[in-house]
Amino acid sequence: MNQLSNSAVAQATEGTVVRSETKLIELLAGGADSSGVLEELCSFVDAEVDTLSSVLLLDADGKRLRWVAGPGLPKSFNEAIKEIECGSWASSGGPAAYRGMPPITFEIAMDPLFKPLHRIAQLEGVRTTWSAPLFSTSQTPLGMFSTFYPDKRVLNSQHADLLHRAAHIATISICREMREKELMEASRQLGRSQDEERRRIAREMHDSTGQDLAALAITLHLIGAETPSASPKVMDMLRQCSELTRKVSDEIRTLSYLLHPPLLDECGLAIAIRLYVEGINQRKGLHVDLEMPRQIRRLPLEAELALFRVVQAGLSNVHLHSDSGAAVVQVRETTDEIAVTVTDYGKGISAEIPQGQTSGHRDGIGIAGMRERLEQIGGRLMIDSSDGGTIIQATIPRVALQESHPCQ
Repeated sequence: MNQLSNSAVAQATEGTVVRSETKLIELLAGGADSSGVLEELCSFVDAEVDTLSSVLLLDADGKRLRWVAGPGLPKSFNEAIKEIECGSWASSGGPAAYRGMPPITFEIAMDPLFKPLHRIAQLEGVRTTWSAPLFSTSQTPLGMFSTFYPDKRVLNSQHADLLHRAAHIATISICREMREKELMEASRQLGRSQDEERRRIAREMHDSTGQDLAALAITLHLIGAETPSASPKVMDMLRQCSELTRKVSDEIRTLSYLLHPPLLDECGLAIAIRLYVEGINQRKGLHVDLEMPRQIRRLPLEAELALFRVVQAGLSNVHLHSDSGAAVVQVRETTDEIAVTVTDYGKGISAEIPQGQTSGHRDGIGIAGMRERLEQIGGRLMIDSSDGGTIIQATIPRVALQESHPCQ
């Protein structure tokens, strides 16, 4: 009868573990923040094994552990963990797992690795610990999953299996976050390369092609002046060539500016936005009101370019898709953040046009592109659209920026 009772308890515990594992895996698959998943994992282990668990990560230099999760541990304990120096992960002072031995519980006071914890462990009534290493798929050490106990404990096989499974989930969570950061950095580097190439092409178009067209216009004018007796047909052809040259020159100048506004590098966001809006207002079809402080502190070029692209793409979308004859661009700067808002009074973003594809036909920067640019530098994009109009707001917290001097 007792055997049946123990079996039922074991089955019930296993069912709880599987459900918890499933929940944690679903959180990971859904893109939940890694720190939240690790906190949830530690809370579950603490409740199941009657312990205080934590996740420690190895710093980039491989010399120090830092606490990243462990809601049950005292704050003083977490602060002491920051002082743990690992040295070589294969040193004799490391946890049993790093010495080629299976993870076991051992007394904190007996292991040099946890020397910074000796006194605080005694004060907090913590005597033993169980630690499992966390390795990446390439066997690079990531950190440790550790549990702490008030007594000298020997884990049964059921609890040891649970801790191993918990360590495995912690590894998955950490590796996923690392891959996401690597992917974001790769995307950021790609964006920088694209911006640099845009800048190079824009400069080449303005300095080379633009100058050639200017020389062509002068030559056509001189030909007309040198041939006053030419037939009306020839003079008309010369006028058509001059007009076409002027039109192509204007198109080149506009395209060059759309690729990369030169004044953005030289004078900053405020002047670049002001001139861009003035250029739009000189054409027919859309009038834009600009509400912006006269001066805005210089931001990193990457941030200025991201905010300028929001204005550029937002107004392109207004012109191409909204059927609105008016729009408002607002730039707001506070001690905490800088925000750029583009508002129109048109028909809203159509459900027939995927948001990621809504963009100007020239610059190719749509909503998906705007959002990605901002997220890469710690900003965010919010869109509110209805049949009464659309509001696009880009915000970058001041803490995400490295401030420079103001544009004079």
